[in-house]
Amino acid sequence: MHFRNLAGLLELERLDMSDNNLSYLSELSLPPFPKLLEADFRNNPIENIYKSTFEVMNRTETLFLGGDQKLRIEVGGLSGLDSLRTLTISNAKLRVLDLSTLKGARRLRKLKIQGQVEEIAYDAFSAASKLEQLILRHCQTKRISMDAFYGLFGLSILDLSNNQLTSLPNGIFDQLTSLKELQLQNNLFTTLPEDIFLKLSAKMIRLDGNPWHCSCAMREWRPMSVNKVKVPVDRTLQSADPKGGVGMTVQTYQYRFEKRAAPKCKTPLQYEGWSVFHALRKELKCTLSEAKIESINRRRLEAKKILDLKRNQVEAQVAEQRAPVPEAVDKNETVTVPQAIATTEPITKVPLKEMSNKISNELPEDIALPKNEHSNELVPIALGVGTPRQVEHNGKVITLSKKAYKLDLERKRQEKYKRLQQAELSQNTP
Repeated sequence: MHFRNLAGLLELERLDMSDNNLSYLSELSLPPFPKLLEADFRNNPIENIYKSTFEVMNRTETLFLGGDQKLRIEVGGLSGLDSLRTLTISNAKLRVLDLSTLKGARRLRKLKIQGQVEEIAYDAFSAASKLEQLILRHCQTKRISMDAFYGLFGLSILDLSNNQLTSLPNGIFDQLTSLKELQLQNNLFTTLPEDIFLKLSAKMIRLDGNPWHCSCAMREWRPMSVNKVKVPVDRTLQSADPKGGVGMTVQTYQYRFEKRAAPKCKTPLQYEGWSVFHALRKELKCTLSEAKIESINRRRLEAKKILDLKRNQVEAQVAEQRAPVPEAVDKNETVTVPQAIATTEPITKVPLKEMSNKISNELPEDIALPKNEHSNELVPIALGVGTPRQVEHNGKVITLSKKAYKLDLERKRQEKYKRLQQAELSQNTP
């Protein structure tokens, strides 16, 4: 098929080329389709899709590919599909699905592949990080990288059923925080990592159809999710207008408990055919492993140490705040008293209540203070009610509040007492 056969269809919105005899698609197969929204190439013997085939379909939102022949997609085969939201590929032939496969489909929301995809590589879907539904059933898949689904935070449906998977790496689903459905039925699993579903809040996890080896490693499985199936439900939307007539019927889905969805034991032989949860509850009677108990106890001990440390810090702070100020000075004890500051601004530091009361009782009507730090000459100052306290210090007159004045007086007394002690010690020293 040559592009000239379809040239001039500039208003075309839907192109249906299904059930024809197309053997390949290339950049010469299609003319520009500026308004094309949907293209269907199913059931054609297409074997190859070459690079830049869909460059002229940058408004297409839905694309169907595949038929009876194995379909190969070259690197860059999906480039140009900037608006693509739904991609369905039947009978694909991909040895490895990797980053280059979906390059160019950055707005893809739903991807459905059936055929042969032996391996899903690291970072395979990073070019389509907005995926919401990923359906890869009947793909003969054998291996999946631990980081294959990295970055798919909006993925709600993941279907890996009917493949040949025997194991999954631990942590493979940790980033799928929006996942509602996980289908792993009809694979070859016998065991899975114990905590593989721990971070999932999925409403349905299908695990039936696998030859499970029943053990206590399955005790983290949740029956509320594992024993459910998805059932279509028809609902009628009635018009708000009473004259609107018959409402529109839409199909929705519900998750229901179903006995057939329960995973069954294959081994050990004495539990063959048993429901996994029946074996766990009635026969295995699983308890926490010694390693897990030790881990829990270790975490509890660490938490207790942290709590005790915080409690000790709080008690030390409270004790420090409640520590009393010594009322008398012992001969062998040194007390640090705040020093007066030479400034013309009023001193606002408030002394302790006990100290203030003690000084108030000892103050006479007329007192004297040193003229300066290095002089023993005293300057009498009269204390009147409401009169500011003024002290001459280093040639400057400092105005003190009553409490600050009392504190300064106490400091002078302490200094005088220390000088007397030193003089007494020097006299007694031979």
